[in-house]
Amino acid sequence: YVGYADYASQAITEANSDVIKGRARVLRVCLDPNNWVDPDAESSEKVEGLDELDKGLKEIESGLSGTEKDVVLDSVVALMGRVEAHELCAPLCNRLTDTALTVSYAVLGWTDHADPADPVDEKDTELAQAASAAAVRWSQSATECSVPGTQIESRLLPVLAYLANQTTNFEACKLRAQIMLVLSGVLDDDDAALRAFDLAVESLLLAHKITPEDMDVVRQLADLDIDTSV
Repeated sequence: YVGYADYASQAITEANSDVIKGRARVLRVCLDPNNWVDPDAESSEKVEGLDELDKGLKEIESGLSGTEKDVVLDSVVALMGRVEAHELCAPLCNRLTDTALTVSYAVLGWTDHADPADPVDEKDTELAQAASAAAVRWSQSATECSVPGTQIESRLLPVLAYLANQTTNFEACKLRAQIMLVLSGVLDDDDAALRAFDLAVESLLLAHKITPEDMDVVRQLADLDIDTSV
């Protein structure tokens, strides 16, 4: 008798072990104050403990390969938690959010060559939302790291295609607006930059229509000189 269920359970356990080890490595790097933003100094262009970070992120990616969606979602949320816990230097923030995008894309089946399908279950929806939040932070840190605008846009095509179909979702509209505002400032082509800005305004207006009392959206529209009284 071959206990295939036991083999499967062992494989999941070993994968989770890699994820746990990887997350511990990442945590140690994130807790190093040398990797935090110092308002009185120039932004760091390198990550202290880069080898440790590389090992940790590789362990996370390999450990999550083929695992269940809830394990992937938990790890994406954990990575974003590290980003939010401290004001990390842009290169470190970029690496963490890039890994969050990579593992999310893999599980959701999002590629640069196909429009992402609508999430089919609750875990898909939660992961798609987490990936979209990671995309915002990745785009911001990529800008600080001087990544070319076309590369930023290309990396985020699956997220943008997903968000474009979420016109009745308040958070999705806000996230799309943030990404489009970033792209409007980094795309070299003037027409493309203008389209991105128009889509950012459109998304903010949709968010305002859904939840008009949200002051964050109201302030953003006011900063852009967009009148919401009409």
